[in-house]
Amino acid sequence: MTRAHEPRGTASDSLIVQIDQDNVLGVRHALQFQADQMQVALFDARKAVDQPPCGADPVSIEAAQAFDEKILQIIAVHEAHRLEIVGAVDRLRDAALEYGYTDQDIENSFARELPGIQQRHADALAARAASA
Repeated sequence: MTRAHEPRGTASDSLIVQIDQDNVLGVRHALQFQADQMQVALFDARKAVDQPPCGADPVSIEAAQAFDEKILQIIAVHEAHRLEIVGAVDRLRDAALEYGYTDQDIENSFARELPGIQQRHADALAARAASA
């Protein structure tokens, strides 16, 4: 058990108790990939804010403002979730370092694992699309 395993009162507490020297890098990489994907999606979602009204009438103007506020609320919820994942990634890095891995080991391992992670992600998207 490492210092990274000590409870912190965060969402990653339940995750970290399942981590050991053999799986720390793989779990970290999967979560890092997820956080990166979420960051891209949230960046794209922010582009949807400030939608123009459908017309110049007061109802259209108010509706556009309401939609923008709702979009920002949804983005904020997902950004908070992304930050929880980033916190878990950081915590897993700390655990990996305590297990004796170096930052270079972590980077090299991620570079090796990334194609497989990307393929699993693509396969999951394809399966989801096929079942729709």
